[in-house]
Amino acid sequence: MRYFPIFVDLQNARVVVVGGGEEALRKIRLLLKTEVKIDVIATALHDELKSNSRVNWLSKIYDAALLDGATLVYSAEAELNAQVSADAMARGIHINAVDEAHISTFIVPSIVDRDPVVIAIGTEGTAPVLGQGIRA
Repeated sequence: MRYFPIFVDLQNARVVVVGGGEEALRKIRLLLKTEVKIDVIATALHDELKSNSRVNWLSKIYDAALLDGATLVYSAEAELNAQVSADAMARGIHINAVDEAHISTFIVPSIVDRDPVVIAIGTEGTAPVLGQGIRA
């Protein structure tokens, strides 16, 4: 087992999401189920995110210093994933570069949410369709 299954307490934490498109939207929808502060760095922001008061559009231009103080980082901009990953790791911040497990320090499992019961289904990033099938 390469990936250790864990649930992270994000109450009063800060998560940075790089990217404002569909991939970022999917990650942010999950994050909105927690009490985390969500900062987004993106040249453009999905309409659904623009209207959400819990989403802070921090900057249009990526700068590594914007990661400082984050508990977790998600990178959902393919052309920035490698740089964001390197910058987060240099700061000791766990990073998920969407669809690039090889430059990520954590992956997001398939999730069944029946509050208060949450089930995470992991395939170590090798079979996401299988995880989705099990979830269904």
